Order: sequence, then structure tokens, then C-alpha cells
Amino acid sequence: MTKKLLKWFVVLAFVGAVLGLGGIAGVFWYYGRELPQMLKREDFNPPQMTRVYSFEGEVIAEYFTPGSKRTVVPLEKVPEHVRYSCMAAEDADFMRHEGIDYLGLVRAFYYAIVYDTGIKGTSTITQQVVKNLMLTPEKAIERKVKEIILARQIEKNLSKEDILYLYLNTIYLGHGVNGVEEASRLYF
Repeated sequence: MTKKLLKWFVVLAFVGAVLGLGGIAGVFWYYGRELPQMLKREDFNPPQMTRVYSFEGEVIAEYFTPGSKRTVVPLEKVPEHVRYSCMAAEDADFMRHEGIDYLGLVRAFYYAIVYDTGIKGTSTITQQVVKNLMLTPEKAIERKVKEIILARQIEKNLSKEDILYLYLNTIYLGHGVNGVEEASRLYF
């Protein structure tokens, strides 16, 4: 009797796994049909602030629109400790993963289900670049699935340095400031 019960349990577990994986594949196929055009580093040209200087070199005016209080800087001009600090705080495995932290996703889903916390803390640096530059910030499963698909594609098309460059120049850092250059001017 126990062998028969064990056999049915194994069969049901296998069927459940196949159906679950098929369902997940179906969701990714459905939301992956209409994705934005792939991001290229050379296409990155976000709005930036304009500074007006006096003849003596002093800033006399700054002009920007909401979301454009930024100054884009090459990655080489961002101090190494700033790059490493951002990676440590936001995505410690950034240099090792392929755009998605699968263990973090499982952990976030677990906490969301068990503790009813909502899904949070799952985005890698690559996913944040996708959200900030290619998608909307809305909190919806559809956007999250598209974000996962696009993050994998970006990791195939851009180097880690390119992704970090995009991230450090787009991230919102409070007080209407985007990017590490303007944040350093504001806070330091």
C-alpha cells in the first residue's frame, strides 16, 4: 500500500512540476511578445541640467526639468569606491549573475506569500536599468516579467561596465537628483 501511495505521490509531483513550468513558460511567452526595442549604450542620451557660468567661472544659474537634474559622466570618472559601494548596496552579485538573482526572486516570493509583505527587494542593477530606461515604474506582474526578459537580453548585449555606467547615471538619489555626479555635488 505504501509503495502504491508513494508512486502516486511521485506521479502527481511530476505532473504538478510540468504544469507549473509550463505555466511559467506561458507567462513569459505571453508578456515577451511586445517588448521595447533593445537598449544600446550609444543611444543613451538622457536630459541633463544646464549650468550658466559667469565670466569668472562661477555658476550663476542652473536649468533643468523634473527628472533631468543630472550630469552624465563616463564610468572612468566615477571613483572606484563609489562603483563598488553601489554594487555592494544594491546588487552584491552584479558581476557574477546574468541579470537576474533567481535565489533573491524565490526568497522575495516566499516572504510575499508567507508574511504578506508584497514582492520587494528582487531587482538587480540590470533590472533597475531596464525599469528606469525601458519600462515604467508601475508595480505590476506584467512589468516584472518584462523586466526579467529584458534584463537577460541586456546582459547579452551590453558589458557589465556599460550596464553600471547606465545605472550610475540614471539612479534617483533623492531631492530631485538623478545620477551619482549631481548627487555628489548636492550631498558633498
